[in-house]
Amino acid sequence: MGKTIKEIAQELNVSKQAVWQRIKRNKILQKAFDEHSKTFNGTVFIDEKGEEIIKSAYSNTVNTEDIINNVDINVDNNKIFTTTIDSNKLIEALEKAMDSLKEQLAVKDKQIDELTSILKSSQIQIENLTNALKTAQALHAGTIKERLTTEQPDLTEEEIDKEIEEKQRGFFSRLFKKKV
Repeated sequence: MGKTIKEIAQELNVSKQAVWQRIKRNKILQKAFDEHSKTFNGTVFIDEKGEEIIKSAYSNTVNTEDIINNVDINVDNNKIFTTTIDSNKLIEALEKAMDSLKEQLAVKDKQIDELTSILKSSQIQIENLTNALKTAQALHAGTIKERLTTEQPDLTEEEIDKEIEEKQRGFFSRLFKKKV
């Protein structure tokens, strides 16, 4: 008779629902399944050809001999087709695919180089801004120190530094008088 979906699913180490979903989503696979299956007492039985088709839908590798020998195969888990091709055409097709991939890789390398240069310039800008902020902060601290010394000349160096630190503290830390 044939095998059930459950038996085929067990051989493939997947659930029977996964097999049904794969068949349902792929119109070509569904058509081939309909041709090679029979229902008997509510159980679906698949003949050997149908079993091969379902198993090929789960196959991740393509055998070159299968292509050359005109066997049903599954290339991208969506399309089942029959083809006869000689090894020279296969080699040419693979070389074209490899060339295409090399071109894509070259484009990606160029994009990576551009992004790297942008990142380096951004880092330089950040460093320059950090230095400018440090300089502005030092200038501001010097201005505050100068004001304090002119307003209250009797303060010591430590008291002036304490005042500067007090003014630089945040609003809440000054409000609740917590030391930073």
